[in-house]
Amino acid sequence: MAGFLLCYTYHMKNFIITVLLLIVIALIGYSVMDRRDEIAAQNQTATSTNEVIPPAALTIMAVTESQVTLSNGDSISIEDFADEIEVAKDTKFGSSDRIKAANISPDKKRLSIAIGGVAHDFGWIYEVGTKNLFPVVFQYGGGVELSGWKTSTEVAFNVTTPEPKTIEQIIDLDNLAEYPKI
Repeated sequence: MAGFLLCYTYHMKNFIITVLLLIVIALIGYSVMDRRDEIAAQNQTATSTNEVIPPAALTIMAVTESQVTLSNGDSISIEDFADEIEVAKDTKFGSSDRIKAANISPDKKRLSIAIGGVAHDFGWIYEVGTKNLFPVVFQYGGGVELSGWKTSTEVAFNVTTPEPKTIEQIIDLDNLAEYPKI
């Protein structure tokens, strides 16, 4: 009987050690798999973020009355602006004939551009990634000048009325109106 107990104790000890080793191996394997998934998720986020953000070195190389040139090779010509812009229901104005100024947003994704004509001015936005160009501010008989970017999605224009009275118009690009702000 003593031999049986000695043999039973020896096998039980080996069994317990084996079970504990299997548990430790399983925990290590789970930890490695979890960490690998976490790293893959971080890499996916970094990759998708890098694809969206334009180069940090984007700058305006030149602004003339007929063109804005950017360091990434983009250029916006006065000819790129729409010939007619609807400023209210059933009310359209011809586009202006000269570029006055341009300014890059803090996140380097957009430009605000002021263009002028004989009797009216517009404030426009140019989206660098999509090359989309659209009017956001209009003033008849006065002027539109750039004031600056408040945030990456809020831009300010100084609008001068015929009176003359100058008002800073802040445009929230995430909540645009149907027509340019007058």
